[in-house]
Amino acid sequence: MRFKNVAVLGAVAVGLMSAPVMAGDKPAVSAINGKVEAIGGELNDSQLWAAAGSVAVPISGQFGAQVDGILADYSASDTYGIGLHGFWRDPEIGLAGIVVSHTDIGGTDINRYAAEGEYYLNNLTFAGTAGYQTGDSLETGFGAADIRWYATDDLMVEIGASAISSARVGHIGVEWKAPVRFAGVSLFADGAIGTDSYDHVIGGIRIYFGGGDKSLKRRHREDDPINSLVTGVTSAVSGVAGAAAAAGSSSSGGLGGAGGGGGGV
Repeated sequence: MRFKNVAVLGAVAVGLMSAPVMAGDKPAVSAINGKVEAIGGELNDSQLWAAAGSVAVPISGQFGAQVDGILADYSASDTYGIGLHGFWRDPEIGLAGIVVSHTDIGGTDINRYAAEGEYYLNNLTFAGTAGYQTGDSLETGFGAADIRWYATDDLMVEIGASAISSARVGHIGVEWKAPVRFAGVSLFADGAIGTDSYDHVIGGIRIYFGGGDKSLKRRHREDDPINSLVTGVTSAVSGVAGAAAAAGSSSSGGLGGAGGGGGGV
């Protein structure tokens, strides 16, 4: 089954919840909560339109879990994916966990297994991901590192870099919680450039729910972690583009017939 490896790794993620740990004052997840987001933009001259969502749940004390989903159209190819996070978090210190996912990009299956972490220092968050990708596309390692600065509690600016195969991408992004009656609305945008002439510009709207009325910074540190599937799509496609360029070919390696790449959003 195409989901077998993801299911096994997901079971391991949930199993890690039973490990003993020193509890902090705040739980890993404040309450059952989530977000939905609508995304649009351009990846290497091909259009991306997507709807994504996440639901996070507290497990026990400092442990939590999250399910991610995405439905998208990239370069006229149907794309869908599902992911699972299992993590320890202290909202005053940071997050450490694992994340597994399966994505189908125009009939090309991609499985990812990774460790993820965050460290919170006042108005800065240092975040990183490292893992391995298997499936019908490249079988290779990948990684990303980001610094998120909260200019205010409701305005985040992020810079970072990612790598997969021979591809290297740098990006800058912003998310702003809008001062509207419905407290959980934010707007976001991200731009990136990388090797092999890669670039992307995407943006959209997020709607957070559950967890109470709180600032964007508290949402990020007390509720649902980032949806890894959006970054997974851009990263996977950029890796194929980089490998094709290294081989002297313009082919995208069969990723839904797409001709471009993607970086770490």
